[in-house]
Amino acid sequence: MATGLVIHVTSGDDKHTEVLTDEQIRIGSCDDCDLRVHVSDLSKKPENAGVVLELARTNGYYRVSNFDSSLNLTYNDQPLAANTEIQDGDEVRIPAAHLAIQFFPIRSLPAVVSPSSHETLVAPFIEQAAIESAATARRDDAKVFLREFTRELVREINPSTKLITLAIALALVGGILYIGFSM
Repeated sequence: MATGLVIHVTSGDDKHTEVLTDEQIRIGSCDDCDLRVHVSDLSKKPENAGVVLELARTNGYYRVSNFDSSLNLTYNDQPLAANTEIQDGDEVRIPAAHLAIQFFPIRSLPAVVSPSSHETLVAPFIEQAAIESAATARRDDAKVFLREFTRELVREINPSTKLITLAIALALVGGILYIGFSM
């Protein structure tokens, strides 16, 4: 059950990510689109009043409800079809414009910031530590802040990624020791 959609747009070197939670999401170049792309990025002007792709949430999943067939959109390197269900990591491309749109459905929304708000969210303990360290000239506060920040970042890393990194590090150290002792 998708409660929202993270959309990552790549056009050449430009990248943009947006979080949308609407029932219907319109992507295109017109003013009433939820996610706007520049007309210059498109090889030709879209036929559907500027709408390139339209998604609708049905039964808890986002599906392609409408799209501009004149732009030859591809869905995971295959031709796009209507009523296609959007899965995690799916990608829609406009080959002539070098525009890629990648989708990541959100299963639950603990805290979503509306696109109109440009306020940066910071974890409360980081904000508190930063305020405290700014109020004092002691270096210990900065060390505590950095330690807590690092701990929080490490918690975000997948356990499988940690294990793979550990295995690679052990293999490198073991290989160096093996070569050293064999010489």
